Amino acid sequence: RGYFSGFLQTLPFSDCLSLSIAIAEGDRKEKETIRKKLFYPCAMLVAVIAGIFLFTSFCFPPLLSMVKSFHGDIRHYVLIQNILKTACVMLTIILAVLTVLILCFLPERRQKQGYLLLQKVLPDSLLISYMSMDFIRFFHQCLSRNIPTRRSLHLLETIHHKPVICFLAEEIEKGLLEGNPLEQAVSLPCLDPALARF
Repeated sequence: RGYFSGFLQTLPFSDCLSLSIAIAEGDRKEKETIRKKLFYPCAMLVAVIAGIFLFTSFCFPPLLSMVKSFHGDIRHYVLIQNILKTACVMLTIILAVLTVLILCFLPERRQKQGYLLLQKVLPDSLLISYMSMDFIRFFHQCLSRNIPTRRSLHLLETIHHKPVICFLAEEIEKGLLEGNPLEQAVSLPCLDPALARF
């Protein structure tokens, strides 16, 4: 509905409907792929953190007491235990901070600010590349239906429920309005270089 209502302002009904369906279907497939590919590494990370915590809390103390009973030096073992505990706490804190940041910038009204912040702090991050690829996918859907470049950008500016896509389209159009060729206009906004190559 979000795509359709925006596209309907500039496209005929049938073109608008087919473009909306294609983009929505692409969205669905991409989200499904991401969910499948992220589940295993995320589950492994949580399992590793839980494993370290359980090992240092329940397995290490009996080992230390056993070494102590043989009059062995336990200083190195205590150091290892402390390092593992610290690593576990650090990983948990990093995960918590990342979760809070994601939840903070998940609402539509904050996605653009989150993107700009990430672009300044980590311009080569995976998320910036993903957003550029997402924009490319939308832009390509328009061009593959023989919609001219400027009109394609106007269509992408109407997708208000995807603020980053809308913002990137606006930035590229600004570059074009300043008289730059398309190749230069795509390199002006904060985009992944892959977009310029595309």
